Amino acid sequence: MSKPSFQAVTYLIDSEVRPLLQFHGGDVSVAEISESGEVVLEYHDACHGCQLQVITHLVTVRERLLKVPGVVDVTTRGIHVSDAARQRITAAYNPVSR
Repeated sequence: MSKPSFQAVTYLIDSEVRPLLQFHGGDVSVAEISESGEVVLEYHDACHGCQLQVITHLVTVRERLLKVPGVVDVTTRGIHVSDAARQRITAAYNPVSR
């Protein structure tokens, strides 16, 4: 699989993610896109240190970015969630997976 396009990732962030975060005083930037398709993000402003940052990341941001061709994973600097916790959170907030 090829490396995801930086333009495709930033377009999705600019059009779908950033407006939601900025509505609450937060923001996000792309820190890195690896050759293997991992996108690394950094949250800023009100998102930095927010207690709901993990939920926002896993349910809103990560799920949308995984739809970009070539993206295989989305992680965030400063957020460390086990696979089991990620699965529980995603299942709880995604009615399709129930």
